[in-house]
Amino acid sequence: MAVSKSEEGGVAWTPEGMSQDDFMLKDECIVVNYMDEVVGHDNKYNCHKFVPGQPRGILHRAFSVMLFDAEGRLLLQQRASSKITFPEVWTNTCCSHPLYGMQPREVDSPEEIAKGNPMGVKHAAVRKLGHELGIPARELEQERFKFMTRVHYWACDTLSHGPDAPWGEHEIDHLLLYRLKPGEALTINPHPEEVKAFRWVSREELHKAMDGSDAKLAKEMPKWSPWFRIITSRLLDTWWADLKTAIETNKYVDVATIHRFDTSKEHYGGAGGAGSHLDAVATLERDAWKEGGDAKRRKVVLTPADQAAPRPGAPMPAARGATSSSSAAAAPQPEDVRAASAAAALRGRAAPANDMDVSGPRQPLGPPPSSVLPKPGAKAKPGSKVKIVKSAPNFPPKTLQSSASSSASAPVGVAAAAPAAVASGSAPGNKEGPQSAKSPDWKRGQPVVFNRQLAPRSRSDTR
Repeated sequence: MAVSKSEEGGVAWTPEGMSQDDFMLKDECIVVNYMDEVVGHDNKYNCHKFVPGQPRGILHRAFSVMLFDAEGRLLLQQRASSKITFPEVWTNTCCSHPLYGMQPREVDSPEEIAKGNPMGVKHAAVRKLGHELGIPARELEQERFKFMTRVHYWACDTLSHGPDAPWGEHEIDHLLLYRLKPGEALTINPHPEEVKAFRWVSREELHKAMDGSDAKLAKEMPKWSPWFRIITSRLLDTWWADLKTAIETNKYVDVATIHRFDTSKEHYGGAGGAGSHLDAVATLERDAWKEGGDAKRRKVVLTPADQAAPRPGAPMPAARGATSSSSAAAAPQPEDVRAASAAAALRGRAAPANDMDVSGPRQPLGPPPSSVLPKPGAKAKPGSKVKIVKSAPNFPPKTLQSSASSSASAPVGVAAAAPAAVASGSAPGNKEGPQSAKSPDWKRGQPVVFNRQLAPRSRSDTR
């Protein structure tokens, strides 16, 4: 990312002088486990790759802003055509990622989230509302962003890139509401590489546009982001129906629960062959909570996917690439875990236990297949193949001390206290919080090759 020095340490994000590829390679997402506890950070490029070995990418923290005017209309945006993931879909006001290493700080602790005031995601929201929609920071008040709850979802972008799509989203999304006061206006000047269009809609108009009951709206707004469909159907519609209460009270605030949902089946698959997952995790999580409280809930949620397989008797698809003599194939495993194990065996390394396992060095997975990068219907032109080699972007996540061994006495959805040196942020060179002093010394000389055959020269960052 382009940076400017801050008097408080860290860096202040600025897009000046940066290409969209630079954002992909240099913006560092906050890597979390299934309890939304920070375990590391990695660039956007690596986090959003849906490939064998990480069929749902790398789980990371995100935020979604729903901004309303004084009349209760919601501001929507249509993502730009140049976006890598989910181009041209209509979605909420702003959806992006808090980043590691920023100033103001964008990494929230479990305690800050539990108090319902995660300033890190609010700082990130102000930053991205400015970047995407051109809303000046001076026109927004951070304390007026209302943190509601969190949603854990995943979705492969098969609609844009085909059934073998190498891109997708896997996030724990922090949901924020904001409402303008009567007579208050915003300056909106969208960035053309981020936003194709925007519009204000009523609750009824959104219903009709999404369900297709209004032919004109459905034609104007044919595609929707999978995360916004989940947010709208599961949570937002209830809040919107009682917006004044939702904004001004804590009636609908839930800081403890992480709502987990599989996306619709049209977003299954991808280069890693990802299938249903989070609905089953949510069921196991609820049962564990009823049986043994938070201690058992944490154990189930943080158990590798091959150990937290569906209960005996659940039908399982045949393993892809596994031999009958394999000991690993004897135990029931989710489809994508078996596929990851088979693919990893071909590379001569162990597969991650699941797609949240970032506890050790990861071999570079390389760029996505060039065959899925071209836009549908694109035709090759002489000399259109361009390779850009950048040094050091495709390295493993910078890993923090594992939180899986933390005390199980924390409230539901809240991480237990970390060791003192970690919780205090006293690790050498750490300005962001809990980074382990014993993090591996990563080799950063591995080049990444972007094969831009048929692809536009400028590609937008994901989310």
